[in-house]
Amino acid sequence: MSFVLERKIPSRFIGLSKILQLINGEHRITYFEDRLKAQKAIFLYQIMAEVDLGYYFKLDDFGPYSEELADDYRDAFSIPDPELEGRVASYQIGSDRIAAIEKIKILMEPSDEFEHFSSEFMKEHGDQVDLQMSSTALWLELLTSYMAIYLELKERKFSSERLLDETDLRLKKYKPQLDRAIPLVRNRADEFRHAVNI
Repeated sequence: MSFVLERKIPSRFIGLSKILQLINGEHRITYFEDRLKAQKAIFLYQIMAEVDLGYYFKLDDFGPYSEELADDYRDAFSIPDPELEGRVASYQIGSDRIAAIEKIKILMEPSDEFEHFSSEFMKEHGDQVDLQMSSTALWLELLTSYMAIYLELKERKFSSERLLDETDLRLKKYKPQLDRAIPLVRNRADEFRHAVNI
């Protein structure tokens, strides 16, 4: 008689894979931009779905970044595809969280105005930027940086009158070469804040 032992895959890996699959259409992370999108998607998911997945984010060169999340997706994606695929396919997420994911997907898409800005920015500054980034990656970097700064200032009890102006000012200091895009980011961030009541 022979036994086949099924490998125990931590449920957080399965949940993480499912969330990334629903938001990004893919849960595999291969390239830099995949990692950037995964980081930003989970940052937004924790806020909009009002769920703590245990990932702490800090502002990094490309916006909010979680070392714990990077470790988890590195570990999760070292598991062979067929083992993880079946479990991800059957993993269930509640309807309230699915609704949050749908809002995140819309928010993660840059506006036409931002697409134009990004194209012009890359033409002007492409040789000065570490990586050539798509407009979506650049958008996510700015949007989530804006939200991280906003949430930090809100936690520090900034008055509502000063909160938005101070967020703009700090984002300009953090990403001075992108200051022309801040009004575009602020408009979409306003939609985000209203969607999650923050």
